[in-house]
Amino acid sequence: MSPHRIALPGVTLAEHEPLIVEGEEAHHARRVMRLDVGAAVELLDCVGGIARCRVLRCEKLSKRDGWRMEVVPERIERVSPLAPRVEVLSEPPKGNDLERMIDQLSQLGVARWSPLGCHRSEVEPRSNKMDRLRRTAIEASKQCGRVWAMEIGERTEFADALRSDEGTQIVVCHMTGEPLGAPTSERIRLLVGPVGDLTEDELAQARDAGATIATFGPLTMRIDTACCAAGAIVMASAMSRARGG
Repeated sequence: MSPHRIALPGVTLAEHEPLIVEGEEAHHARRVMRLDVGAAVELLDCVGGIARCRVLRCEKLSKRDGWRMEVVPERIERVSPLAPRVEVLSEPPKGNDLERMIDQLSQLGVARWSPLGCHRSEVEPRSNKMDRLRRTAIEASKQCGRVWAMEIGERTEFADALRSDEGTQIVVCHMTGEPLGAPTSERIRLLVGPVGDLTEDELAQARDAGATIATFGPLTMRIDTACCAAGAIVMASAMSRARGG
């Protein structure tokens, strides 16, 4: 069984330098997982660092403030981000489907998700919703053992999403396209349109910008399904290419 994972985004990791864990992370570790002094834990900084730690102390602060734990890193590793770097931009699905999609994209290894603004877009998450999505991505990282947490970006308009640094392959997911072959770049940006579909003008913009128009199945998918299907296919194709398949 793997050690319990604790996420402290942005924390500075140093061997043998104790760290304090409080709030929900400490409560879950102590009350749910029943961790005590001497227990092994893995601490993630969410930007490539993982520390193998031991619990030094546990204490109950108060009913309101909960628990506090002190852990000490015994060994620290730095892990490179997954390749290729896959970004997904889409109209946010409604309701709980959005958080479920973020959880699944994170488990697939997608590097970043951002809301995509299209002519027929209807949904734009508020700032508190975006904060919840970032927490969801971090929780998913703990569950799947991901060291780099998936980034949650700001809304990007469709025309801006078609602009990219040299070396980024832009793929527009649409039924009129052809099946996508093996990725040709280490950076891939997937664009998934809204419920009402992309307009003919937007598709023309994509073609003029040199984007690949690709289909990921014969049936019309919900946004969350399309994002996860495209992300999974791209990641699997990249792994196959890397292994010489």
